[in-house]
Amino acid sequence: MGVSYNPNLFLAGLPIGVTRAELLTMFEHANIEASFINIVRNKSGVQMRRAIAFVRLTHPHDTDLAIKLLNRVKMADHEISVKRFVENSQRYLARAAFHSVPHPTWNVTEAAQREAGAQ
Repeated sequence: MGVSYNPNLFLAGLPIGVTRAELLTMFEHANIEASFINIVRNKSGVQMRRAIAFVRLTHPHDTDLAIKLLNRVKMADHEISVKRFVENSQRYLARAAFHSVPHPTWNVTEAAQREAGAQ
């Protein structure tokens, strides 16, 4: 995964079925504008137990505020971790556990997001 989109934040511990819309809503409730969200649910075709996301904020000066307001927030009974993005955040993928069963709505959610984006 390249970092050409220059994310400000790394989110871990997300529910596997989390959507871009849910994350955008979470940021909006904190009065923080996200301009790009990349959700990762699998690596090399193997699904992870929890999703991670890379987020670019419209206003990079909101990075510390986002961490303060959103770190350890519960989302669908999962406590999420919000940290400043650093190059080696991608190493999390290598350490992630790949032992969960597929989430029943994952393909439906992704298809809906792709369809909505095409309109």
